[in-house]
Amino acid sequence: NRIVIEERPLPSEEQLLDRVRERLAVKVEHEIRHISARERVQKIDRLIPMVQKMADTEEGRRELAAICASYLQEHRPETTVDEESARQAEESRERGEPHGSGDSRRGGGDARRGGGGRGRGRRPRRRR
Repeated sequence: NRIVIEERPLPSEEQLLDRVRERLAVKVEHEIRHISARERVQKIDRLIPMVQKMADTEEGRRELAAICASYLQEHRPETTVDEESARQAEESRERGEPHGSGDSRRGGGDARRGGGGRGRGRRPRRRR
């Protein structure tokens, strides 16, 4: 498929947590923008003293972390595509290369039609 796979080091736990924090902050900020000032006071600002009290204890921090994890599970942040991958995909489209096309000489083909590719969609040959 002529795809160049760039090898990159795995991110550290700290880098992962920073990324989750950033995504969570963006998601929450986006949602806060869509509520009125009055609703913000009723639904959010009045909870600040409770959150501060929770953050003062280990158990409270664990509960806040559980709330964040639950929120992220229900509101999955969008993933992004890096600019280089997007540019390469656009160039392939401009050249008229179909996405994910295989070379028929290498056993490619459409699995839905039962064509080639490591025995998928084919019956084993009978020996005579």
